[in-house]
Amino acid sequence: MSPVINATATKPSPSSEIGIYFGIQDHCVKITKVVKGGLFSKSGLEEGQEIITINGTHVDDLSKDEVTAIIASIETEINITARPKPFNAFFKIKRRVISPVINATATKPSPSSKIGVVFGIQQDPHCVKITKVVKGGLFSKSGLKEGQEVITINGTHVDGLSKDEVTAIIASIETKINITAKTKPNPRDPTRAYHDMNCNPDELPIIMKAAGVPPHKWRKIYQLIESELVEATWKSVEMDEIYDREMYNYTNKQMAKGYVGLGFESSHERKALLMTHQCAALANNATLAATDVSIHANALLAPHGILASLYLVKAELPIYSTKQKGGANFANKPYGLRFVSLE
Repeated sequence: MSPVINATATKPSPSSEIGIYFGIQDHCVKITKVVKGGLFSKSGLEEGQEIITINGTHVDDLSKDEVTAIIASIETEINITARPKPFNAFFKIKRRVISPVINATATKPSPSSKIGVVFGIQQDPHCVKITKVVKGGLFSKSGLKEGQEVITINGTHVDGLSKDEVTAIIASIETKINITAKTKPNPRDPTRAYHDMNCNPDELPIIMKAAGVPPHKWRKIYQLIESELVEATWKSVEMDEIYDREMYNYTNKQMAKGYVGLGFESSHERKALLMTHQCAALANNATLAATDVSIHANALLAPHGILASLYLVKAELPIYSTKQKGGANFANKPYGLRFVSLE
């Protein structure tokens, strides 16, 4: 069974707009826009899909005027079949700054005392930010500073609270007040890498839904991408980054000594060669793991007319010599799978 979107709607009147714009591309009728709130806005039809039939009439090789005439001739119920777009299931490597947390405590002279910290609410993302720390106030020497994001006040998390709610919490504290806050981001702060998938295992992609793929098969494919492909590619990317840092630091040290380039310290040469070999080996491991995952996916999807191939991300490699011909080379790494209809 090849994946096909089958959508039906009823025109309020023969002259009603159906809420779909289309164009001709490579002798195919492609949807260019599905109007929000239109007849087909919740039908599964979307921009980029190729229309196969309109009320049973095949539209391949028809002109835009001919397709428009077919739609205009339909008075009530209109049925459109279309091929779903290819779907890419992939991950991205992201980095989050690990900002140190300030933990500051002070004692209010009286329940009504001002604490000397002014707050504001920042939108997108919503958080409580310190806008001023009063000189000579209770927290003037605590490490709290303008621009820091408040996490808790006496153990109460303040994310999502309004300014009035934060003020009420402070006013309710009679003596000791504790504030934890994230420091302002610094480019030199350490980062934590993590990966983020562009899809989730509980939401069946349109191309699979149209082909009748059972949800458990998609969950299995997603699990294989997460557990095998992501791990292998991540290790390869991580090794590349370690190698780049090592070469950068080593070259700088050599230049500081009056040398240019590699070749003066055999231990460093040996390390460079070993790291180069590991970069190549891990890149190969990533390709093998991704290929294995795609084979499993194709075995699961073969009865449904869907083909899985590698979703590759291209990165430019540094030029290794001024005499290098043809400019920079490129490396492809597998970051996921691409699913297309076999038709």
